[in-house]
Amino acid sequence: MDKNVALILSELNNIRFTTIHRDVLLKFLVFSSRLAVWLLTQKHASPSTISRFQVLMRQLSLTAKLLRVGKFTQQYKSAAQNLLSQKHQDHFLGYITVIRQLLTAVYMTCDNATVLNAIGFVPWKGAKTLERRAYRVWFAAGVLGIVAQVYCFYQLNTERDDEEADRQSLFLALTLLPFPPSDIHPTAPHILDKMSHDIKKTTDIKVEVALARDVEAFEMNDMSHTHQPNNDTTWAVSVPSSEEQSKEQNDWLDGFRRADRRAMKKGWDRQYHSEQPPQIPGDNRYFDIRAANAKTATSALARELKGRHLQMIAFGGAIGTGLFVTSGTALHEGGPGSVLISYMVIGALQYCTMQSLAELAVIFPIAGSFSAFSTRFLDPSWGFAMGWNYCLQWLFTLPLEIIAGAFTITYWNEGITKSVFVVIFLAAIFVINLFGVKAYGEAEFVFSTIKVTAIVAFILLGIVINIGGEPTGSYIGGRYWVDPGLFNNGFKGFCSVLVTSCFSFTGTELIGLAAAETANPRKSLPSAIKQVFWRITLFYIVSLMLVSLLVPHNDPRILDASSSNSAASPFVVAIETMGTTVLPSVMNAVILIAVISVGNSSVYGSSRTLAALADQSMAPAIFSYVDKEGRPLAAIIFASCVGLLAFIVDLKAHAIIFDWLLSVSALATLFTWGSICLTHIRFRNAWAHASHTLEQLPFRARSGTFGSWFALVGYSLILISQVWIAVSPVEQKKDATAGDVVQNIFLRLMAVPIVLVMYLGHKLWYRTGFVKLEDIDIQTGRRYYRVHLMSEQDREARGAWPFWKKAYRYFCA
Repeated sequence: MDKNVALILSELNNIRFTTIHRDVLLKFLVFSSRLAVWLLTQKHASPSTISRFQVLMRQLSLTAKLLRVGKFTQQYKSAAQNLLSQKHQDHFLGYITVIRQLLTAVYMTCDNATVLNAIGFVPWKGAKTLERRAYRVWFAAGVLGIVAQVYCFYQLNTERDDEEADRQSLFLALTLLPFPPSDIHPTAPHILDKMSHDIKKTTDIKVEVALARDVEAFEMNDMSHTHQPNNDTTWAVSVPSSEEQSKEQNDWLDGFRRADRRAMKKGWDRQYHSEQPPQIPGDNRYFDIRAANAKTATSALARELKGRHLQMIAFGGAIGTGLFVTSGTALHEGGPGSVLISYMVIGALQYCTMQSLAELAVIFPIAGSFSAFSTRFLDPSWGFAMGWNYCLQWLFTLPLEIIAGAFTITYWNEGITKSVFVVIFLAAIFVINLFGVKAYGEAEFVFSTIKVTAIVAFILLGIVINIGGEPTGSYIGGRYWVDPGLFNNGFKGFCSVLVTSCFSFTGTELIGLAAAETANPRKSLPSAIKQVFWRITLFYIVSLMLVSLLVPHNDPRILDASSSNSAASPFVVAIETMGTTVLPSVMNAVILIAVISVGNSSVYGSSRTLAALADQSMAPAIFSYVDKEGRPLAAIIFASCVGLLAFIVDLKAHAIIFDWLLSVSALATLFTWGSICLTHIRFRNAWAHASHTLEQLPFRARSGTFGSWFALVGYSLILISQVWIAVSPVEQKKDATAGDVVQNIFLRLMAVPIVLVMYLGHKLWYRTGFVKLEDIDIQTGRRYYRVHLMSEQDREARGAWPFWKKAYRYFCA
């Protein structure tokens, strides 16, 4: 070997560089020497000078190759370990990693052979050919490495929980590198041992987030390591064990066994004491609100939802028969002007409500969400009433949507047996929910994508029809806004449309309910809530405006636009004006998908609310059963069984039963939204009472408490207007009897007596009172974040934004 090469190696060893730094330095020197040779050749330098630089270039290249000798064994070892231990839960990423490491090892084997040949240790004539082929293998390994890294960053850093992503990204980054981890940092092998959950050697990790002056400090320690916490430190977030994080390979039956609750976080049980039973002679009935708060905060529900799932879950619950079908009733009763104004009003109220919900759900991502918030911040009895009100709303929505789906099929064949499709739809919905929250999220993502695509296509098609762009049509413009007119039935018609608008927006609050099953609520929830609100509102207003331009409010085809009759959908009627028979069928198929999607959301919303009620001792304890896959099995089965009510579809009296089921869920959403606003107001008061500032909140509602008061007053006025409409209907029959009037009142206001009976019954039984401001619990279940660090980073990023982007991110993203 050339003595100059040995000299270079000795000088590099004297420099305190890691191996990776030496490789980078040598590659830079090799590149510089090659560039110098090329420049000297272009400048026609003397042959001796060029020769000297060529010799230096070869020596540097040989030195770089010598430094890589022996590394290929590490590649074989790392690839074999990954293949045998199956460390990667994501099979795609795991296979890419293994193949890349094997290719790199093959390249290093060939490269080492060429090095040994260059120094004369193994003389071989085919070394040059082997070296060229080795570079091809190296190129393929590099491409696979880039693919793996991009996939790793996308899957882990953007869609998973920050804490989990930090651990798994570091582990994957180390396994993807072609050099030993010890070259990066002396503690790298120790970190790898900690983060890999091998079957033969499992090390439990406990990651806890300590809040000191609202700045997180992460500590990793073994479960066996005894640690005495500081009494002045509030512990609020913990990833309990590696079993929950890695989800070890269990057999299929074991996944249905009851899961252990998440550990009670340190600090949550500080100053905890059971509520003293009230002085009721001969009875010991009492409600332990602190125990209820603790159980909802330690639920074993799986946290697998991502940001894209949250956005589509809200779409799936909101865009259904309320938009596609019953909007025809609103158009008929109020006219296009009332429809557009009412949807704008409800949209403004929804913006304030969803902002309030985002603030609460980000800091308290607990099971039950807004029903649990009512128990915590208002009154346990009101929380009981709101929980069951919301649960019943979705329980009865499921058979309604299945019936609507069965009637949708009759658009193509009126003589078909509807019960057959009831079985098909109910089975499909049950199976989707049985596969867990991730399957539910993926299904809603697909369903909602289809619905959004259909709405966008309808908007474009509606514009073409309105301007007379189709072959057999003529210009329509605003003809129907003039005759028969923009409004119908005056102010009473507008009040009637308000309730229909509320029904159309039902389901947007599902995002808050899904917070307990979201990997990273702080990152996903605010963006999802703001984007979903604007998209739904714009879709509703733009699409309904086009419908009102294409279909007059006195069109006889929309007079029967009930939730079970998709043939009377104003969207289908609008497309039928073209005279084509294909597009109405396509739109009807989209309505069928929307119906199944809302039914899917019904099982999700009712089962999660029912499980949270059971956790708070407000429902039978069996419904709190959550298996090891994070599924509330008993609640899912019960909700699906309620769907069997859809078999009334073939009864002669199905329309009457349908109306009564619909009456239960008609006004329920008003109480839910009003309670969200009221709990937000109470939370802000309790937050200030505890000497906290608004800057300590990980997310603040843009509308503040003013928006909550505004929305609360708005919902109250809508409820009052609905009472007026119930007593004096828009189109009251002249020969209506007193019985007909009473029946109409109950059909429109059924949710009111249900809420009052549940509230008063629970209060009389448990003797609960309004939660005092100083007794409100703002610690149990609280998620802590690096608020100050995040705020500083956000301010730095926003400083370089133009005004339009600041406004967009403030309101919409």
